[in-house]
Amino acid sequence: MIEKYYYIMFKVVKEYPDSRLFTHAVDGILGLAHKIDAKMLAAIVGAMQEGHETMKELTREIAEKDKAKNKTFMNHPGFVALMKKRLSTVFSSVEISSKASFLEEMEEKVSLTCLYQLIQDMVNYRFPLAHFEPIRRVKFLTLLEKLFLNQKNLSVDCLAAYVKLLLLLSASECVPEEDFLDAVSMFIYLSLHVASPHAALPATPLSAR
Repeated sequence: MIEKYYYIMFKVVKEYPDSRLFTHAVDGILGLAHKIDAKMLAAIVGAMQEGHETMKELTREIAEKDKAKNKTFMNHPGFVALMKKRLSTVFSSVEISSKASFLEEMEEKVSLTCLYQLIQDMVNYRFPLAHFEPIRRVKFLTLLEKLFLNQKNLSVDCLAAYVKLLLLLSASECVPEEDFLDAVSMFIYLSLHVASPHAALPATPLSAR
């Protein structure tokens, strides 16, 4: 029974990333990850990353098509749904990879790139994080912690790119709440502190909009 259930969910993730069932399938696979062998886990992560790439292109197609005639396209239900799916996909691929240690290293760079592209689109398209339910905001912060803050081997270029992007995010109108803004600002502060403890740092976490 589990094999049949898994096969259906995997098929949705691999072949129908634009389906309304995509996020439910991703969540279902995450719940079953501990019962799936390593080879299949690798296939799942690969499918999720391909799905994210497809959704990224769909997001940008919608934005390019609609932004000239509709200044609030980023609030359209279809656009919001795509951004939610992208966040769920990156989060689940990271969680699944952590259950199979051999996947973590090879998957890390791809997930870093996917997360960067997601935040980049949030900033570029002025996507309000208020569209993310509280649990998704927690997932977003968890991704920053796992992929960015906790990594000790990030290159200087990667670190600089992420810090710059997070600064743009915190200075934009995308972040809806002061507590969430403070959390993002703390990531910026801590990432600089961890990467270069002797660098000149602000006395308090950045929080300017």
